[in-house]
Amino acid sequence: MNMHAEYAMTPRSHQAPARETCTPHSFELAAVALAETTPEGRLLCANRRFRSLLAQSEEALAGSPLSAWLLAWEDGPELHQLIDRAWTYPEGASALMRLIQPNAPDSRVLLNLNPVRDEAGRPSYLGLALSEVPDAGTRSAPLDVPGLRDELTGLATTRIFQDRLDQALARAARQGRRLAVIYLDLDHFTLINNSLGLAVGDALLRAVAQRLSGLLRAADTLAHLSGDDYLLLLDDLGDTQAVAPVCFKLLQAFSQPFQAADHEMHATASLGVALYPDDGEDADSLLKNANTALHRCKQQGRNNYLFFAEEMNGRVMEQLFLKNGLHQAMARGEFFIHYQPQVDLRSGLVIGAEALLRWQHPELGLVMPGQFIPVAEDSQLIIDIGGWVLEQACADALEWQSQGGQPLRLAVNLSVRQFRDPHLVERLRQVLRKTGFPPHCLEIEVTESILLDDAEEAVAILKRLKGLGTLLSMDDFGTGYSSLNYLRLLPIDRLKIDRSFITELEHDPDDACIVRAIIALAQSLDLSVLAEGIESEGQYRILARSGCAEGQGFWMARPMRQAQLLRQLSLPLRIATAPDESERALLLVDDDPHILAALERSLRRDGYRIYKAHDAAQAYALMARHDIGVVVCDQRMPGTSGVEFLRGVRRLHPDTLRIVLTGHAELDSILDTINEAAVYKFLTKPWDDEQLRDNIRQAFHHYELAAANQHLRELVARQPPGEPQA
Repeated sequence: MNMHAEYAMTPRSHQAPARETCTPHSFELAAVALAETTPEGRLLCANRRFRSLLAQSEEALAGSPLSAWLLAWEDGPELHQLIDRAWTYPEGASALMRLIQPNAPDSRVLLNLNPVRDEAGRPSYLGLALSEVPDAGTRSAPLDVPGLRDELTGLATTRIFQDRLDQALARAARQGRRLAVIYLDLDHFTLINNSLGLAVGDALLRAVAQRLSGLLRAADTLAHLSGDDYLLLLDDLGDTQAVAPVCFKLLQAFSQPFQAADHEMHATASLGVALYPDDGEDADSLLKNANTALHRCKQQGRNNYLFFAEEMNGRVMEQLFLKNGLHQAMARGEFFIHYQPQVDLRSGLVIGAEALLRWQHPELGLVMPGQFIPVAEDSQLIIDIGGWVLEQACADALEWQSQGGQPLRLAVNLSVRQFRDPHLVERLRQVLRKTGFPPHCLEIEVTESILLDDAEEAVAILKRLKGLGTLLSMDDFGTGYSSLNYLRLLPIDRLKIDRSFITELEHDPDDACIVRAIIALAQSLDLSVLAEGIESEGQYRILARSGCAEGQGFWMARPMRQAQLLRQLSLPLRIATAPDESERALLLVDDDPHILAALERSLRRDGYRIYKAHDAAQAYALMARHDIGVVVCDQRMPGTSGVEFLRGVRRLHPDTLRIVLTGHAELDSILDTINEAAVYKFLTKPWDDEQLRDNIRQAFHHYELAAANQHLRELVARQPPGEPQA
């Protein structure tokens, strides 16, 4: 029996929400006794060391209450009190407990409880660690209890740090998360001890501990190792890129003097960083590699931080280089704006443009936003940079209005940090007043991530922006965290479908279904839809046929400078026109060129516009660019079967009628497909020409009838309320 998935043995009333199972390498083989329980304390899984300590099998432990094995130590807290305390405080709870062992005297252990919550903040499970403590009555084993706090600094002890690191590694392996271990060492600390005395040195260690503690999240752990060494555990990281800003913040904490006893003194520190799983998958490896990085940092001059992996140090140095350059870029006039036209997909007319910031670095050349915008956000420079973009883009767009012959829309992105700027609305009001740009032509783009911290506040800010008369759009829709409940409350005008759903649109049925669902959702909420990243004619045609109103992408126009955009607007505005689709379009798919030729000869007399494809990929590409009414394919195709291909056609182009040619031996598989409506008709080989022609004529009749009904429904839907129906 596998205890790592032992939920069935837990009584139903005590079961926790289903989770992924414990990970063997980091959980089962850990040197520390680890277990996980339901929020109220029933065992879900335990590692080998835990089972050995209790001398129990998997079957005996699974689903049992923790209180069956642990009792309060002397006048310490009861187990249920400790569990309540763990859920009350983010750092969890620890206490000495009495371990009940059958056929052996009770022993004393240190129990550490760490609460884990789900994404909604609800209790998910308790992680726990047991550490054996020598018996107080044994003279040969002096009492040495590694309690909750280090006596000198009040921080976690090394023992506590080790327990939490083991549990964090188990969670990270199971959930695919990352973590970092940081060694921090004060520079030249021995000089302070030697010159000012140990009491002053101890006071400095306490002051450092207090200041650093205020910089970390509740989920992180700061421990005092020994002397002037500290250990930090940054737990539950989604991306290791988040570590460098934390290290920078830790170093910044030393920029102000410390008050140590009666002395005000300056101190610096060196940091060594090891990342899981890049630099090690167990505690020993991470601690060793973080210590190695620390020694390297000291050798290179101290008062800095270094990662164990050289490539990480390269990225950090690049970010530091960019940060220094950003401070001077605006004053030097190194920023400029590209504008990417936005197009009405039905008419092909330019209706506006999105402002895209660019940076011409004097040494690096053209730096794209993906490289420098995150750095600007971390350093707070994004507020000033974003203000410049708004003002410059509004001034540029006034020239469009004079040349375009119609009001053209200007779209400008706001980063999350800009959105949270308490002066945002007033800054925007001043830009509109200064430039004279009409607010109803300005579209402010935000992403779903604005809802993460405080959704209600985000809605309030959007309403204040809307009060200025601007348009609002939700950028990168479908990739974030917004719920439908909030979406209906947001005062937005447009959804922008993220480019990740457009890239494979021509031949990925899943992406096609998602795009159609977003379009339908927007229409039901009376919102416009714009697709980003259109890079082929096929993508353009599919989006237009699916009801997407607007789009932008390289296929229509690449981002361009203001002067180039003005020249574009002086030309005819039509960027793309639909091909002549007046004839009935028929697609024939077969890998045998002789069969394709025979089919074409049989059907040419009926006046169809015939397209031919040798495989599924070629067929999908043709169907993306043209309104194919009927597709006829062979059951035997390279790389896939005709049935599987038609299943994809059904999802990508649900209105197209599908006919398959098959041999008698393949009829059983075809019949199942007919029952699920993936195939309109099937014909056996050799086919009868007249029967084939008749079936295709009937298929086009059904296709055109459905199209006419859909057109009628759209006319009725667009009719103003109260008017008689057409």
